[in-house]
Amino acid sequence: MSGDMRDAGAMKAGGRRVMMALAQSYAKERKMDKTSGTVGAGMTAREVLDAYFLETRCKLIEVAANLDRVDRAAGRAEVEGDRRMRFIGEALKILGSGAPNRAELVLKLWSLGAEGAV
Repeated sequence: MSGDMRDAGAMKAGGRRVMMALAQSYAKERKMDKTSGTVGAGMTAREVLDAYFLETRCKLIEVAANLDRVDRAAGRAEVEGDRRMRFIGEALKILGSGAPNRAELVLKLWSLGAEGAV
């Protein structure tokens, strides 16, 4: 077997190991605690970070890319005061705040009961 073929086989095996580890991690963090009713309950902070990091990274990159698209598009000045842009900015501030209930705060920000909600 040539070196290239061995390398390709090793890469496939390594890829399978990574995918299995990700699948196991996904399955573990998706288990719901029957007493609290929350997903991932009983996990350590490290386990939660390990389980959700790639998903979170992807979503943050997507948000950044969407904001970049708005910035590059014609008519950017027209949306400067748009309430949706304001809400996005406020949501990003909440995410960076370190508050223990950031999801709740962002949901309240966007809820129909909030003044000027989207």
